[in-house]
Amino acid sequence: MAEKRGSIDMQKEIKQLEEDSEVKGGKIAEDADISQRKKINKMTDQMTADALESKSTLEFNGKEFDVK
Repeated sequence: MAEKRGSIDMQKEIKQLEEDSEVKGGKIAEDADISQRKKINKMTDQMTADALESKSTLEFNGKEFDVK
């Protein structure tokens, strides 16, 4: 994993994983109809956007960690 000032570069990692998992030629499945492929593509795009745009904040009060 690439690191950026001590933190993981998640965008680069997600992009690499996405490229590694793509089916050759961009085909999802030969027997999937067009509406099914559109639905899968939409879900994939939403999951990717959510992953790239999300972040967590850690807080430490001296005793416990809190993840927001």
